[in-house]
Order: sequence, then structure tokens, then C-alpha cells
Amino acid sequence: MNQWSLALVLLVAISVGACGVGEFDDGTPREVAKDESGARVRLGEITTVEGTTLVTVPVMLGSESGGGSYSYSSDDIRNRLIIDSATGESRRVLPDNRRQIVRWIEPGTSNESPEMNVSTSDMPPSKFLYGAVVARAAAKDNEPRRYDVLLGRFDRTQQVWVSENLSGVQNVWLTPAGDVAMIVVAGPLTLFRVYDPQSFRMKLEKRLSI
Repeated sequence: MNQWSLALVLLVAISVGACGVGEFDDGTPREVAKDESGARVRLGEITTVEGTTLVTVPVMLGSESGGGSYSYSSDDIRNRLIIDSATGESRRVLPDNRRQIVRWIEPGTSNESPEMNVSTSDMPPSKFLYGAVVARAAAKDNEPRRYDVLLGRFDRTQQVWVSENLSGVQNVWLTPAGDVAMIVVAGPLTLFRVYDPQSFRMKLEKRLSI
């Protein structure tokens, strides 16, 4: 290889390295901010709440992957932001990012842009409902995980912890009447529970024969 060919190869190598080939950049920042504990967080994909100007966005916690870089897992959702796209007002569902949202429930959602001035008079009570199955932060590494269930409403910024200190949450769904039903494990008991979507009052609790 003559000196001109060698120079050309080196020039191409330098150009490729400078362009960062192999690292796709879609404009998404690798880090949005640090939370109150100093942990690095990033936001996920937005979900539009149909019939409102609201969107929700998952907050993911980053972990150091070596070399000073951080990785984010879509399975490690620590919070959820509710943002009003008309006013810019926002609030978070959980008070901090110490717990993990293992299941997020939003019956009325869409990937479309928020619509303005939508009438809500004919929408069912469950339309503006949201819920979260939340895993508590374990005090010890070998401690069994415990779970809480949160129900809330977009239309009046109300939310309530309806079930706490559970061993597990098997299923959560809406009944034909629009109530919130779930199967939970509380100690040795497997329970079927039904909650009112407006008041979040428990309407029914039955032990399942398994």
C-alpha cells in the first residue's frame, strides 16, 4: 500500500469515527433531569387522555452502566407525570421516585394529539379513571416485595390508595357497569374486590376459593 492509499484509509477512518456511525440519534436526550434524591431520570412516550387536553408521561430511572454512561429500562417506571397541554400545568402521580409502577391503568387513552374543548357530559364514569399498581421499596434485599394500588381521576385531580401492603395483584379490569375490579393477594387470602370509579369506595370483597 503506497502512502497515498494509506492516507486515504486513515482519512476515512477518522471521518467515520467523527460522525459516530452506529449511534442512532433521534434527538431524545439521554438524561432529562435529576430528581430530589439526585437520581438521573428520563421521560418515556406520551399517552393522550381522550376527551381532555391531558397527556401522561412515564418517568424512568437510570442506572450507571459503566464508563460514566447511564441506561434506562422501560420496565423501571418510577413515576408518571400528568401534563395539561393547554396550560402547561403538571403534577406527578407519586410523591417521589422511590417506588416502582409495575402496572399503569388508563382506560381512556389514545396516541392522538389532545383535543381542545371536548364535551364530557356523555362519557362514562370510568372515562377519566387511572390507576397504578405500585411496588414498595424493599427495606432489605431479601425482603418480599409488597404492593399498593392507587386509583385516581383526571377530571378532578383526586387519587386514593385503595389497597395497601399486598403480597400481589393478579388482575385489574373494568366491569360492564364501569366499576374497577381486581384480584389481589393479601397474606394467605386471595380476594376479589370491586371499587366505585367515582368515590373509590369498596363495593364488594369476596374470598376466592382456589
